[in-house]
Amino acid sequence: AERLVKAGGYLSFSGGVARRPKWETRLVEIASRVPIERILVESDAPDQALPRERLIPGTQSQDTSSPADIPDLVEAMAHALGMPSEELGEITANNAKRVFDFSHH
Repeated sequence: AERLVKAGGYLSFSGGVARRPKWETRLVEIASRVPIERILVESDAPDQALPRERLIPGTQSQDTSSPADIPDLVEAMAHALGMPSEELGEITANNAKRVFDFSHH
């Protein structure tokens, strides 16, 4: 991960990360070595769905992933990192804007 960042890259997480054993510990370990300004989130739709227990109550439970699951992923990651989900959501949204330059329609 550090070599990727040194080369100017970003590290992206999808819902599948929350399906792995001890994923929260691994996420915290990676995030401690990668600047948060280099972290992205993605749905990886239709693969890599979040486990049902990680979905925000009231949202749809499904076996496939969708871009609508990104807030659930951000909330799960923010919880693991010990930070507000709104803050992580804003940071990762700004990171995506830098990477993809949405100003060009």
